[in-house]
Amino acid sequence: MSDAPTGMGARTGALEALLGGGRARTFGQAVWRELAADRILYLLIGLYGLVALALAATAGVLGQVNLLTYMPVWTQAIASALLLYIVVVEAPRSIRAAPAAPMTHLIGRTAELVTPRLVSGVLLMFAVGLFMGVFTTVKTMLPQFATFSWDRPFAELDALIFGGVDPWRLLHPVMGHVAVSKVVEFCYAGVWMLTVCAAPAWAAMSPRMAHQRHRFLITYFLCWILLGNVMAGIFFSAGPCFYEQVTGDGARYAELIAYHASTPQDVRSAYALQQWLWEVQSEGRMHVGSGISAFPSLHVAMATLAAIAGFTVNRWMGALGIAWIALIFAGSIHLGWHYAVDGLASIVGVVLIWLALRPLQRTAPAQP
Repeated sequence: MSDAPTGMGARTGALEALLGGGRARTFGQAVWRELAADRILYLLIGLYGLVALALAATAGVLGQVNLLTYMPVWTQAIASALLLYIVVVEAPRSIRAAPAAPMTHLIGRTAELVTPRLVSGVLLMFAVGLFMGVFTTVKTMLPQFATFSWDRPFAELDALIFGGVDPWRLLHPVMGHVAVSKVVEFCYAGVWMLTVCAAPAWAAMSPRMAHQRHRFLITYFLCWILLGNVMAGIFFSAGPCFYEQVTGDGARYAELIAYHASTPQDVRSAYALQQWLWEVQSEGRMHVGSGISAFPSLHVAMATLAAIAGFTVNRWMGALGIAWIALIFAGSIHLGWHYAVDGLASIVGVVLIWLALRPLQRTAPAQP
């Protein structure tokens, strides 16, 4: 009973802090300034969408395009992330600060938590969801403009680099165990996708990344555009898991594919996803995650970008990022998704994009 008036007062105080005394207009102006500062990001996404529509019109598949493919799942991811942050970070803080009335304390912090940067960051994350829909649209259309002609050269280059042996054979004694493969599949599908969503959100909203914000986000976008669409279209390849379908050679990777087919299958299983992906590709359908292209590896590219972000925090986070690159790189080969050259090209490509965008880095130090 005694806590009710206090809780009501905290709620009223939080609302007044946000809306009272003309603060709503000031807050709105601050949000607008944040959005205006991000105009280059929105312009890049808009131009990318127009290019995708133009390509679809050229290919005669405009009626199949849905740039909003990712928005339902992306909206759910944003809401889940915000809720997770409250539960994992803010709720424990409130419990420690006010154990007798943690909810009152949490509500009282509303004005402090809901900042113009947070609002603009959430809006930017919705724009990133649209961006991912554009990327998938272009990736799904690549067979309209190119043919799978690079798989055999990349397989031969792999063998040349690794002393005449396909690199998956070198990894198989260590990774070719069901328990290990399932952990790798979990990281490669679930954890990797979490980082793909979390990395731009962190860059958009974290004060620690303020001086690197535009540099990081534009690098993020260009990785998908230049590596995942442009380079993928020029060096169009399907990957070891589809080697037989695109080259007619069913022997080279037969043992690797048979091994994964023999493991227990679930929603993250590489073999099951590969069968589904080839079916969707053959039917020309667009879906979340659809489209086949192996070179270069966007999985390794995003892991590399995450490692770069880690080094902006401290050396320990950077070292963890290097370990993450190694896991995703080895996993991409072991699971049959990629040739080794796919991952190596991605690492080089991401680093070059990051270095080229150094002028976008602000001179002001990041806030803790």
